[in-house]
Amino acid sequence: MNAISSPRRAGAALTVLVLVGAGCSKSPEDANPAGGEGAAQEADEAGEIEVLRPLGSPEAPPVDDAKVRALEAEAAAMALEPKPIHEPDGSVSSYLLLPKSWRVRDAGSGQYTIAGPGGVEVGETERAEFVWTTDPMGQQTAQRMGKQVAPVASLEDILRESVADEARAKGYSLVKSYPLPEEERFWDAFGAAMPDTGSRRTYHALASEWKNAAGDGMLVILFQPVVEQNGFLTWSISATPLSAPAATFERAKRIYLDARAHRQVDEGWRQRMGVNLTAQLRRNDEENRRWTAQSAAQHKQRMADIAAWGRAALARGRTNSEILDMNHEAFMARSAMNDAGHARTIDGITERTVVRNPETGRRFKVDTGYKHYWGDGQGGYIGTNDPNYDPRLDPLRRETPWVRFDTPEGT
Repeated sequence: MNAISSPRRAGAALTVLVLVGAGCSKSPEDANPAGGEGAAQEADEAGEIEVLRPLGSPEAPPVDDAKVRALEAEAAAMALEPKPIHEPDGSVSSYLLLPKSWRVRDAGSGQYTIAGPGGVEVGETERAEFVWTTDPMGQQTAQRMGKQVAPVASLEDILRESVADEARAKGYSLVKSYPLPEEERFWDAFGAAMPDTGSRRTYHALASEWKNAAGDGMLVILFQPVVEQNGFLTWSISATPLSAPAATFERAKRIYLDARAHRQVDEGWRQRMGVNLTAQLRRNDEENRRWTAQSAAQHKQRMADIAAWGRAALARGRTNSEILDMNHEAFMARSAMNDAGHARTIDGITERTVVRNPETGRRFKVDTGYKHYWGDGQGGYIGTNDPNYDPRLDPLRRETPWVRFDTPEGT
């Protein structure tokens, strides 16, 4: 069907070149009407036609089977396949589309690492969680519950203040940073598919690229979900590093970023997370209401205590001299008996004084310089010269079971 059916035939056709000499007076038809082989041979013998030497054929060079197999193997290795990502309970939460040659390894506790040929390595993700409210009592309650309390920080600030120091310590310098809108859109869609709980969810993602003196590259992805409900913010920050030599970094970076932005969420896991989210946010709601109520009650009690403290201070101030005189005489009498003749218990060498817990009878040494001492029952104390100060009424100290010590000069 085709005149040239193979590279070899095409090459043969292109190497046949015939030049007609300038002195030829006959037409091709006169020389050989039949155009046969004898006419060409006769012209050649007469010196009228020159036959050129072929310089080579344009056909393909011999096939290197080993190289072909290597290329085929590389193409197969780069073919994408879904890699399962497991949760701590063993369930699959999502799939990342990664090359077949890349391996996902379980690092335990819901962590995983990824390794690819050419020195590609995705490390474990580091996470930190925080809560925030502008209510001071809510902050104190959160701290007592063991939560980290901090306002939401921008990813740029976290990159500059935390990631940069660690990267520089490992010999890397920043090349560039940029937002990841595709990853943010993925999480926006994921959040929109979850049950509506009345909370407002936002997601932020930032990538930064680093390079060391050897030219090796490192990609750090920061991800920050923020959930706001009833005046309380719950937010977290995660950092995931990818490192690779210079020869493989660019390709590995593109593959991994694309895999994250287009991950496939397991539908069964999504439904379970929806149920868990609803239950968790319900608990958060109850906790937030409890915090708010507790804060309001504590604020009301604090104001009442301050008012009572002020009224008591005025009343005590009017009779302060009498009380001090009587207590001083009574204490000196007890001290004389308990200390077997010591009129005062000031240790002049160490500049310490001995105080006594009136509830237990135990005595302690404290630094001199104050007239009144209060013990916290755990080896600590505070000293004051204000006879009206009572840490049990101090909003900042009232939760400690304070005991007022007997002192040589105090009440």
